[in-house]
Amino acid sequence: MTKAWSGIVAAMALLGLSALSPAQETQPIGLSIRAGGFFPSTSDARDESDVWFAAGLEYKLKELYFGESEGYTSHLSLSLDWYESGDFRGLPLLLNYVGTKDQFFYSVGAGVSFAKWVKDNGSTDEDTIFGYSVALGYQFQQGQTPVFVEARYFGAEKSDLNGLTFSIGVRL
Repeated sequence: MTKAWSGIVAAMALLGLSALSPAQETQPIGLSIRAGGFFPSTSDARDESDVWFAAGLEYKLKELYFGESEGYTSHLSLSLDWYESGDFRGLPLLLNYVGTKDQFFYSVGAGVSFAKWVKDNGSTDEDTIFGYSVALGYQFQQGQTPVFVEARYFGAEKSDLNGLTFSIGVRL
């Protein structure tokens, strides 16, 4: 009888541990959140402010598999960023190719930017224009929510919205 009870207790303990195990392991949802400073490249935009606040979201759409070398992965993502100061605003919505090797990553993206800028006559204009970005970054593998730092150059059809962003972010 003692062996039977110890077997039942052991089986229940193993079942309980196996039920708890998946609850502690969270699967990433593929969302990255970042914030930092945007440094505009033109003097007209810098007249508003030398450093603008920038924030962005990026969602991993699809893993890509084609001849990756050891430790290299790639995927497509969709990103939406925002940087603004005074009468200038960039809101690029981009499709990105992201490549990762170890903890380093790069990204190139293109799409549209919902933009606002000051025209030569002093009035403001808003339009949907071509936008792109190029980024380099490093991801720290700490805990269940990896933290990353990146430098990202935003370009747009309107040069007053071009500039470099330095950000810190988390991956969920």
